[in-house]
Amino acid sequence: MLGKQLKALGSAIRSNVWFLEGIEPNTGKVLRVIFIGGGQQKEYIARLIYNSDCLSAWAGKLYLPQIQYLLHRNSSNSALAFIEGHRIHQFLFQGKRDFYIPLWLESCVQIPLKATTRGAKEDLRRIRKHKLTHELREDVESAEDFYEKMYLPTIRARHGNTAISAGFGEVESVLGRPDNKLLLIRHEETTIAGVIIQIQEMPRLWLAGIRDSSNVYRRMGAVGATYHFPAQYLSERGYREMGFGRSRSFLHDGVFRYKSKWNHRLCGFDKDGMVARVLRITEALTGFLTNQPFVSVNNGQLHANIFTRALSDPGSGYPEVIETLNPDWNLLDVSTFIIDGERCTIRKSNDR
Repeated sequence: MLGKQLKALGSAIRSNVWFLEGIEPNTGKVLRVIFIGGGQQKEYIARLIYNSDCLSAWAGKLYLPQIQYLLHRNSSNSALAFIEGHRIHQFLFQGKRDFYIPLWLESCVQIPLKATTRGAKEDLRRIRKHKLTHELREDVESAEDFYEKMYLPTIRARHGNTAISAGFGEVESVLGRPDNKLLLIRHEETTIAGVIIQIQEMPRLWLAGIRDSSNVYRRMGAVGATYHFPAQYLSERGYREMGFGRSRSFLHDGVFRYKSKWNHRLCGFDKDGMVARVLRITEALTGFLTNQPFVSVNNGQLHANIFTRALSDPGSGYPEVIETLNPDWNLLDVSTFIIDGERCTIRKSNDR
């Protein structure tokens, strides 16, 4: 514990700084971003904003006073800054108008799963159509095959350079506990996917993967099967709720959107996160924020943050945006922010 605290303090005192610059896809305008933190999260932000197609200039490891001066002066004319870190970074950097975005969100769902959305019903239809089945395995060979051929290819395909993977030793340790299970999905004689179930007070899905990250197996319903069959298995053993695993805090993230079809709810979040600070309002920044709603932490509570253009701005779709997005966040408080490009302001519309 002390080692972690010292490491957090060290990264707050001196951190890597990058300047990112590229075309924001929604507007076709240049968006400049300052990123302060580690290389993996920097790559994630570059992928999120620019689809990884950007210039990345490393400014070195700067000390805290230098970073604070850099953010205050903003000589690079950047529109947005992200400061990755821990609670100490939140204390040192977060201002009244800033957001603290957790790196990961934990979600859970009631079981047995109920297919109430079109997407969920389609998943179950595919599972039935292709006659997918499941089995529980305890042998080392199956665990190695899952790790090397399913888990690693899937996480690398999804996250690229931002992937933070568990080691096989960790997998062995988890599966070495008698109650934890490796559940494999089969199509005829081929194992096409797998998932590790951790048994605890509320059992949770830990690691999952599709063989070779194959889109063929995805179209068969393999992704849905890694949720459906564990929920079925646990429900039969008397459990009524299941941890759905982790997803990113940006609500258009593919994993988060997939879980929404099963009516999941958020039940936890990482202490590690990023302070997000608007430095100047530009058309490119408006394009990014209005297309990437996210979850932040405020006084220990999770809030969804939606940005929309002011009614006076050309192309504003404020009423339509609210009508379309609010149902997706019935499990969160929702804060709406209106970006007024003419006045160069962001104001909070409502908080519920």
